[in-house]
Amino acid sequence: MVEPQTRYQLTFAVRSEGIVSGGLPLIVVTDATSNKVLGQSEQFPKVTDGWREYAIDFESEPEASVVQIALRRLACNSSPCPIFGRLWLDAFSLKKV
Repeated sequence: MVEPQTRYQLTFAVRSEGIVSGGLPLIVVTDATSNKVLGQSEQFPKVTDGWREYAIDFESEPEASVVQIALRRLACNSSPCPIFGRLWLDAFSLKKV
């Protein structure tokens, strides 16, 4: 849950190993009512050397009360678009800025 028209920062950690896909994963923050994208991370690397920290800054909508945080993938040139490898997500934190 969020307050309307307020700036937030979402932080989290990612670790990946051997990701193979035409559409790499990323985290997206959307307004839960309108589905408008408020912010997103850069795509995650195929391999990380340990844990890597990310931050997404965004502002909630004027009528917002809830945001959705989702793991998604970039568009793929083929269908189906398989993905292989391992991905770990941890230490999610949402704070006002």
